Amino acid sequence: MNKIAICGYTSSTGKYFIKRYKNNYNFLLLGRSNPDIFVDLSIPKITGDLNLLKKCDAIINFSAQTNNTTFYDIQNMLKTNILGPLFLANLAVENDISRFIHISSISAQYSDDNPFYSYYSQSKKYADNLLSFFCNQKKLSYCVLRPSALFGTDDFSVHQKLLYQIINCIKQGKDITLFGTKNSKRNYIHVETLSEIISKLIYSDVKGIYPVINMKNNSLTEIIDALNDNFNGKSKAIFDCEKPDIYPCELYDSGQIFDLLNIPKPNGMKGELRKHIEL
Repeated sequence: MNKIAICGYTSSTGKYFIKRYKNNYNFLLLGRSNPDIFVDLSIPKITGDLNLLKKCDAIINFSAQTNNTTFYDIQNMLKTNILGPLFLANLAVENDISRFIHISSISAQYSDDNPFYSYYSQSKKYADNLLSFFCNQKKLSYCVLRPSALFGTDDFSVHQKLLYQIINCIKQGKDITLFGTKNSKRNYIHVETLSEIISKLIYSDVKGIYPVINMKNNSLTEIIDALNDNFNGKSKAIFDCEKPDIYPCELYDSGQIFDLLNIPKPNGMKGELRKHIEL
């Protein structure tokens, strides 16, 4: 069985990927919580039996820091999100690991007039560009993925509060209050979609930076309808016109990464909900 080094294995996406493909690969855990090799990307630092890396076919980085509340947090986030991936890519070069896959974020594509634009967005954008330059210079086969809003297990509720508030209301049989008057659109993909892409990328020669998004942006009421169908619910949307509108987050892409890997393109929330395992 092939061995894959994973950094960020305690993240929601990392945990899902390991559980999903535990019978397909042997995983070497790089991190701070009961790791096979201790790695701290905020320093960066590595200790342990580095000979274990020599047997790996790829390194996948799920690690990222999102907290930017204080200046200290921002400093740590920039170290982890920008220097961290470069550190891991260099590990791949030094240990003759032929493939490096980095999970970034669609927020790397946001412009500064986007309300969701942040220090996190900037850290992801700069990291992706530096990583691409480094890997091309070192002739390391790499791929950077920029997924849109991910959902799946309950772990994802921390980052997708609006979606999981809707889910909880439907499970409890309650109507859903939406702020404002606009039926804004959002773009969600299931973590299974991203995981399938990552697995196929491991032994692919596809390289570069690619968005991973749903080909269809769904309005909030369409999302509610899809979730009602999924959970046999009857919750209704109620707009609170006194509150500020919920900001839309519409994304557009040709879906090139799906074409390159011969994977069906996601086309709306209903299709993605069929993939859920523990939602």
